Amino acid sequence: MEFINIIIQILLFLSLFYFRIPIDNIYYNSPSKKLDVIDHYTFNIIVYINLFLFLSFLNLNINNILITFFIFLFFLLTFNITNFLAQLKQITQNYFLFIILFIVLIVISIDISNSITLGWDAQKFWIHKTINFFNNGTIENLKHLDKGDGYDYPYLGSLLWAIFWKISFLKEEYFGRLFYGFIYIVSILSLTNRLNSSLYSKKILFLIILLLSYDYINFAGEQDILLFSFMAFTASLCIKLFRPLNDRELIFNLFLLVLLCNLLIWTKAEGTVYAFIIILSLIFCLKIKKKIKIFLSISLVALIINRILVYKVYNLNIGVNSCCWNDLSIMGIYSKITFDRIFTILQYSIFAFLKNYLIIFSLILFIIKKNKFKNFNNNLYNYIIILLCLAFFFTAYILTDIDLIFMLKTGLDRLLFSITPFFIIIIIDYVNDNKLQFR
Repeated sequence: MEFINIIIQILLFLSLFYFRIPIDNIYYNSPSKKLDVIDHYTFNIIVYINLFLFLSFLNLNINNILITFFIFLFFLLTFNITNFLAQLKQITQNYFLFIILFIVLIVISIDISNSITLGWDAQKFWIHKTINFFNNGTIENLKHLDKGDGYDYPYLGSLLWAIFWKISFLKEEYFGRLFYGFIYIVSILSLTNRLNSSLYSKKILFLIILLLSYDYINFAGEQDILLFSFMAFTASLCIKLFRPLNDRELIFNLFLLVLLCNLLIWTKAEGTVYAFIIILSLIFCLKIKKKIKIFLSISLVALIINRILVYKVYNLNIGVNSCCWNDLSIMGIYSKITFDRIFTILQYSIFAFLKNYLIIFSLILFIIKKNKFKNFNNNLYNYIIILLCLAFFFTAYILTDIDLIFMLKTGLDRLLFSITPFFIIIIIDYVNDNKLQFR
């Protein structure tokens, strides 16, 4: 019975996010050109999750959020029934892709259902928010959580967890976390879709990334898997942005990028820093009009202000976690920058890198790549993003006021995992530059 419900839940994900918003004519000048299945899934996931988030800002409970969402889907289907019937035909044309997606989701879902232990952070922080939303609490109710339960942390992951827990048939908590597996798989497919190779090569790379990155602990209620997925969607968009695009395609993809930055900001505290780094890197490296760069800057500021205003309206704390960075005075900072602390951070960083097989794989390919500096400017944005993220990690650890080794042991692996998609770009770039075809 449980296995049947897992299959039903997977089919729900595949069908729910297949209701296509009619954007092909917006994206392409030619009515005959269509976005492929993975790009449409990516677009729908980004837009639908932002819709869930926006409805939560209105202090709606989860039942009202779902009612509003399904009304939206009903009108979407009603006014685009012809387009939807044509989309059903595409399922038969891409049946092998759906079979792979379905099988991989079943395997991951079975693993999640058989290992239902929550991670420490999930038990301490995220599950309390999830239960609040599941029991029809709103964002305003988060202020009643104990301060030790992380009531001031971003809540997007808990909201999604509660939504898909609510619409599951068995009403088991882990059914909500199955959505984490779905978005994780689609985000990897979105990245491998940027390969300039055969479909078979994309499938092989997809399986390699999956095998090197999957670990149940990422689905034990921690939010880092969402950061990884949103960063993977962002990395995929960045690759597209540095390819030839007409003005319509450029604006469309930048719009999606802004929506992704919004999701990063509402997932974890470091997501705000990631959003800032990504926008800054693109403004510096992307050859676009000055007014578009201004638009990106204003958009980022508006998203951060929105986060502050929402938390102010509902009397939630918007401060940085005060337990970890209490003394940021000049003398306090100076006293923390010591050789021993720097050496400790570097030592644990090496260990963390060695445990991340995708990062090791990407660095090996970068080293053996011929003419690695010839097209350096084409991938400058990627190197800047990686270096700034690493600099952010180093700064956060060097300035912490709590036990440094404890912080490094419990957090560094997850931080590196969340930015791994930008190391995957190095792998994709290597395959594209060498015109590799897996046979």
